[in-house]
Amino acid sequence: MSEPEAFKQGLREQWDEVAARWHRWTPVMSAQYAPASELMFDLAQLRPGDRVLDIAAGDGYQSIAAARCVGTSGHVLVTDLAPEQLKYAAAAAREAGVSHIETRVMDAENLDLPDASFDAVLCQFGLMFLPDPDRGLREMLRVLKPGAWASLVIAAAGGFPESELAASIVRDRLGDATPPPERISSASLGGPGALKRRLEAAGFLAVESHEMTVPLRLPSTTDAMRYLREIHPTLDEMMAPLSADERDAVWRQVDKALASFVGPDGFESPNRVVVVAGMRPRGATRLSRLRLGRVRLCARR
Repeated sequence: MSEPEAFKQGLREQWDEVAARWHRWTPVMSAQYAPASELMFDLAQLRPGDRVLDIAAGDGYQSIAAARCVGTSGHVLVTDLAPEQLKYAAAAAREAGVSHIETRVMDAENLDLPDASFDAVLCQFGLMFLPDPDRGLREMLRVLKPGAWASLVIAAAGGFPESELAASIVRDRLGDATPPPERISSASLGGPGALKRRLEAAGFLAVESHEMTVPLRLPSTTDAMRYLREIHPTLDEMMAPLSADERDAVWRQVDKALASFVGPDGFESPNRVVVVAGMRPRGATRLSRLRLGRVRLCARR
């Protein structure tokens, strides 16, 4: 097995294992990232009847919102590398009464889909996990119809300060025992203009990029600790070389440090994301409309 394939296998196992815990926090994440999701849909120009591909969709909370945008005459294909995540996505769609969603296990770097078969491609917090994000972008371009849009949300560089604070405390405790860094490319993709340039290099036109703040709000540091431990399993993985007592000591230190994010209304961390979109070329034809003065096509319901 090649190194990238071994990485993907580990990622699949990790996200399968965390699926139930991740899904418990979906209401928090859905509310937090709603403004970013809405901008993603807007930039993708979702319309009733569209056929939409949602890549690395996890448990699909944004997929259900997209399905409501395209209506019952449309269709949303929800893909992810982790089967357990997609089980929750399918169950959530049934519970929401959304029947025009399909789930399928699929590698974002090797989409088993025909060329030019989708009216829009979405990817929220997925690209940064790919071993080869440029290949993932080329696959998005390939499956888009000419003139259709891909729209992505990623973490801005340094955009999740509570997670980075916790990770820095773990690294300080580990010292020379610090394991090799994860192959997650949020730092290189989330910097100013970085993802915009990657889309342009992949062949997208009219690429635009927006950075926005989406605060993480929780009642207390106790809730923030639970959030970190349940949806960021890499912190526990980093601490594998430590004894149980040492791990408990690290988490107490993290809990104390998170107090810096507490204000009169509870815990609040100024998370930042980047929303980027680009169009598959129409061939020799010019763009049919300017993005300036854009009218929102999908009202969140």
